[in-house]
Amino acid sequence: MIAALRDAIDWRAKQEPEAPLEQIGESLVNGYRGYQAEKGTFAVLPQKYFEQGLYQGAAQNSTRKKARYASYIQHVEEIKEDRKNAAVS
Repeated sequence: MIAALRDAIDWRAKQEPEAPLEQIGESLVNGYRGYQAEKGTFAVLPQKYFEQGLYQGAAQNSTRKKARYASYIQHVEEIKEDRKNAAVS
């Protein structure tokens, strides 16, 4: 179990090099809890979750959400700038 968790932390650290290890560990545990809540009685045990790399799908979803949010924020900023320029004109 420890080796599987260590591999998961190493993988996630490469995906998010700016994140502290403590945050990565918490994120992985929360990812497992979310997986467990979603799958219910069909959820695998933590060791298998980490050994099979099931956390990788959760990380990819998180990365997509962050990208969508960044795109949304950029869009909102562009709208604000357009309104500001229209008010000045």
